[in-house]
Amino acid sequence: MENNKYNPEDSFKINGCEIGLTVLDFWKYAYSDLNADSRDVIAEFLVSNALGIHEATNRQDWTLYDIDFRGVRIEVKCTGFYQTWREDDNVSEERRFSIRQATDRKTKICERHNDIYVFCLLKGNTRQEANPLVLENWEFYVIPTSKINEECGNNKSISLNKVKKLCNPSNYSDLKNEIIEHTGIIAMKHALKELSKTQIKFVCDECVIDTVTLKNMNEQQIYDIVYETMCNIEIEEVCANTDGNDTVRCAIASDIVTILGNAMARAEGFYEEQ
Repeated sequence: MENNKYNPEDSFKINGCEIGLTVLDFWKYAYSDLNADSRDVIAEFLVSNALGIHEATNRQDWTLYDIDFRGVRIEVKCTGFYQTWREDDNVSEERRFSIRQATDRKTKICERHNDIYVFCLLKGNTRQEANPLVLENWEFYVIPTSKINEECGNNKSISLNKVKKLCNPSNYSDLKNEIIEHTGIIAMKHALKELSKTQIKFVCDECVIDTVTLKNMNEQQIYDIVYETMCNIEIEEVCANTDGNDTVRCAIASDIVTILGNAMARAEGFYEEQ
């Protein structure tokens, strides 16, 4: 056993003697009903494996998000229509996901501490239709947390209907690509913390914004306003310079482009692919 994880064949013992019960026996007893409480864990399992993460590293109940993917924090939420305890097929279409804010124990900041939500819907009103092992029965909705913050404010939950209005569903095969579409610019926003005070001042001066505005920009604004402006400055300075030496303005913009661009490339898996 490593990292508090047990193997299926590990045995229960009395005075060092095995009694014929294993961890696998416990799992069968407690978690064989995949339409019960374990459905949330199945959703997280599917999202993790779609991303190539085959071993949970952030499963404690007190953690502020579920999955760390290339430095981007992902929170997985799940709902479905069929319930094991339901005796009929009269199922309400109204379903909600929790988007409750939480307080970081270290910083004491209360907010949504993830970067992306993956809302997972297990379709089907009957046991057969809602078999979680059949991946065609699942829909995945990938929404940046910044968008949830803009649309929902301090709300503690979001309806399935609202989620469907905010984005189109993905299937399991497309889930990784759907998530990667957002990871690059999210990582770029995180990379702003790597900039020096001089670089932050340069960004604010060139983009005609203050530090508060910069801090509160969403990911797309970081890309459209900050990154694009820095790239344009770099190009303009190079084109205007005839002596072959970088100007101070060009050098600062170039360094910022490198920091933000590298963060985006890493999050999109560019270096892994190379």
